[in-house]
Amino acid sequence: MCGIIAISKSKPYTRTFGLYQFTDMLRDSEDRGQDSTGAAIITRDRRVVFHRVLGGVDAWVNTLTEEFIGEFENAAFILGVNRAQPVPEGDSKSVVNRQPIQSGDWVVVHNGTIGNDRELKVEYGLETKSQIDTEVAVALLDKVFDPTNPGMSVQKWAGLMSGGMAMFAVNVRTLDYVCIKNFKPLCFNSNHDISVWASERKTLEVVGYQDSKWVPPYTGFFNSPHNSFPIETLHETSIPKSDPTLALVVTSGGIDSSTAAYVAAKLHDKVPMLLHFDYGQIAAMKEWEAVQFVATELGCVAEQVDISWLGRLAETPLVSSNSELPLGIKSVETTGCWVPARNLIMLSIAAGICESLGIGSIYSGFNLEESGVYPDNDVEFLKVFNLALNYGTLRRPKLILALERIMKPEIIKLGHYLGVPYDKTWSCDLGGEKPCGQCGCCWMRQFAFKKAGIEDYQTYLNLPLESAPWSGGEVSNVVPIEDILNRVQQRGMDDLVRL
Repeated sequence: MCGIIAISKSKPYTRTFGLYQFTDMLRDSEDRGQDSTGAAIITRDRRVVFHRVLGGVDAWVNTLTEEFIGEFENAAFILGVNRAQPVPEGDSKSVVNRQPIQSGDWVVVHNGTIGNDRELKVEYGLETKSQIDTEVAVALLDKVFDPTNPGMSVQKWAGLMSGGMAMFAVNVRTLDYVCIKNFKPLCFNSNHDISVWASERKTLEVVGYQDSKWVPPYTGFFNSPHNSFPIETLHETSIPKSDPTLALVVTSGGIDSSTAAYVAAKLHDKVPMLLHFDYGQIAAMKEWEAVQFVATELGCVAEQVDISWLGRLAETPLVSSNSELPLGIKSVETTGCWVPARNLIMLSIAAGICESLGIGSIYSGFNLEESGVYPDNDVEFLKVFNLALNYGTLRRPKLILALERIMKPEIIKLGHYLGVPYDKTWSCDLGGEKPCGQCGCCWMRQFAFKKAGIEDYQTYLNLPLESAPWSGGEVSNVVPIEDILNRVQQRGMDDLVRL
């Protein structure tokens, strides 16, 4: 949809940013909309100069007025828009339907669509001249903004509107500014003299602003992006609201994901639901039995989702007996058992289930140990996925990184403390009556228990083919349980990211 630009100049007549640079930004942003191009200068003596034309940037440049050019250097703010006209809205042929838009003391640029603009117009008695929802939004801001409590009134403003939005508004009388965004893009950069915002990073890069930052989703701020606060916008939908007390645990029935289920229930006070995926893996039946046992112990529901089509596409040892299964350390330290995009697919389905059922969070067995080999187990992937949930879902369930900061022996020590029935879990890549004892998962499990100093009551068909390098010597054992609990209770809940 639209591309928006905002420039804030802290010093008068600064020449570090001129009309040519602003035009370059407009031209770069043109691929976000060419129905109309508009700009507004808010001068230091509280005047507004508009230049809004039908069509793209060439039409805007070719019709620049002397007044607009003359006031550019005296600007406190410059706002710009490349409009892509939504089908339900007024045509850009009429100048009143072009952005930027002013209502009362405020001038605004807006990328997105307000879904409840007609209702807001009636409820708040808003008077508008145009046929576009942007004017309703800025008229509403003029109505509800309280200068004695700007943060709360900006949050109120955002909370009254539904749809997608990134909006930047300047008060002509006071030269204050506010910004809100939910899932629509907005990034910024700044130096001592100028702060610059645009819908995309590339628009800032064309004028030399590298390493720009994204404004986090569902964020608002007043006069400084460095003092941001969370906002919520309305969602007109039939799906239930997110319940933060509910957790969906993606589990294979192994030690890691079973421990994650106990963390959710016993440490984070969640009501868990266990979710198992059959992706065609050889051990699917044994895994599902383990998941059901853990669910019974926790008194919760367990569900299985069939994505066996994934296994039919992939010739990997976990799903096919035709592929050689790597054993021992070789399996642990390589991606020989990689299943294409498995965790990405499973987490995406889990997110859809969370939205459908109103579940507020997703837990899994992702941990620090396995992140050394598998990219879809690493904390950076999980953080980026969490960010994607903020952009790609309405209810925005959170992926809780419960075990991401601890190693396998620490997980076992934690699970032992919480009472996880490890003897009933299943870690083996194969699906026999007993675990094989020699695959990578069996190898890791056996030596992790030894490292933790806790007895593994599971019996194996075979002894490991090789020992850990530290076997037979003095073992450092694991850090105290108090430290593990602290990392899981604090970091696991708070370890989200803003990119």
